[in-house]
Amino acid sequence: MNTYLSQGYHKGKRIGAKGEETKARLENAALSLFAQQGYEKTTIKEITYEAGVSVALLYRYYSGKQELLKQILDHILRFPRITDQHSDKTIDELLLIVARDLYKFICDHKTIFQFLSAESHFNAEVAQTLKEFGESAHDDLRKFFRHRIETGELREHNIDASIFMLTHIISNIDEHANLIPDIDAFLREIVDIICRGIRK
Repeated sequence: MNTYLSQGYHKGKRIGAKGEETKARLENAALSLFAQQGYEKTTIKEITYEAGVSVALLYRYYSGKQELLKQILDHILRFPRITDQHSDKTIDELLLIVARDLYKFICDHKTIFQFLSAESHFNAEVAQTLKEFGESAHDDLRKFFRHRIETGELREHNIDASIFMLTHIISNIDEHANLIPDIDAFLREIVDIICRGIRK
């Protein structure tokens, strides 16, 4: 499981290194248990036992299990955004950057995505968080595609279809990784296929 340190703030106030370490232990313990046995079946007592802290200490930083889950998702689901530094890239170059970043992001957070995929069927907040994450990542791509259509690099097309093709294929690569000897070459091929269909 990938571990991480929480942001050094709690309710708008800076917390010390010890507080950051405690929050990280709680969130990593919670994530591990959520992935193993699901959100609903995991208790506060199990989380604190796994983290090696008291129940009272957990409530010092979180109002309960729901807030703990929300902070875990807020910390993890931060996909690299398309920024002004990419403005000089061709569509092929930009989509290859996105493809590589998305694949790495999914591999680095495999545990959380497995949990989210299963939990989203039963937990409305998890489902909503996943939806917002997807929409945020897609919005950047939509703006980029629209701009390149307006500049004449791309033809008018169904932008959402292109985004869905790219993200859906990449998000499922790991399930078939044993059949793909060279992942980067595969990503290049996917990008090339999409670009040949939308380039003017």
